[in-house]
Amino acid sequence: LVQHEGPTYPQGEQLHTDIATNVMIPLPLPLCRALFLDSQSPLVKRWEFERGDTNYSKTPWNFPPSSPRHEDNNHHENEILSSGSLQGAHRTVLFDRLRNGQSIRLSETVVVVRDDSESLSLTISERMPRRGFSMKARITLLKESKQSCSFSIFGDIVPIGRDLSNQGAVHRAFLLVVEELEGRYGTENQGLLAVLFSVVKAFPGQNNQYPLKSPLVQIAVQEASTLNDSSRREGDGGDEYEKRPDQSKMFDDPANGWPPSDFVDSNAQF
Repeated sequence: LVQHEGPTYPQGEQLHTDIATNVMIPLPLPLCRALFLDSQSPLVKRWEFERGDTNYSKTPWNFPPSSPRHEDNNHHENEILSSGSLQGAHRTVLFDRLRNGQSIRLSETVVVVRDDSESLSLTISERMPRRGFSMKARITLLKESKQSCSFSIFGDIVPIGRDLSNQGAVHRAFLLVVEELEGRYGTENQGLLAVLFSVVKAFPGQNNQYPLKSPLVQIAVQEASTLNDSSRREGDGGDEYEKRPDQSKMFDDPANGWPPSDFVDSNAQF
């Protein structure tokens, strides 16, 4: 009998890993909020393209019956984002991913835990267990000043495998799961934080890697003291799932034409 020396992984016990902590983003919180919540933002579009998944579709943002905004469930995304807090709202994202040479249909659930004038907090939970673990990413944005916010992301990992008797094997699987989370959300290659840094460079005064053509972005940054929100949703809103844009599109100018005018014109009160 081989004795395992190291961490143990009881079934159902939540484990945590820090992917990024208090990373400063030189953009105002309202603009960062739109980057993370708007389906058409350069951050969302570029991350979905870079991470290699395909055939995206999304449910609309949905509020639970207990939410005062429950009646907004049938509204278009731009109306929902520009009309107030999304706290309590959730949506499901479907996509295809290659695993072992086969394309598998996967999904993840995005939940807005907090959304106000000082912070945005959301979780992204994968619906299918990975290597005997369930995985959830917790993303937090905090307002630091009128022109900046801080970004943190943590991973919650829970052992749910039926057979955890070989703790050495479970530990190796855990390390692989941590590596996958860091690759998906961290600073390397197509990670969310790496894409965020790339997109931030597109904004005025950030050593632009991509030239901006939209004056709306400049206005939004200058008027950061007002809590303005935006998004844009294509289509008639009649389908349960919103089809994603063509994944072959290149993002030479990821912020071109974004955000739409209601980012500046609307004045959401939280």
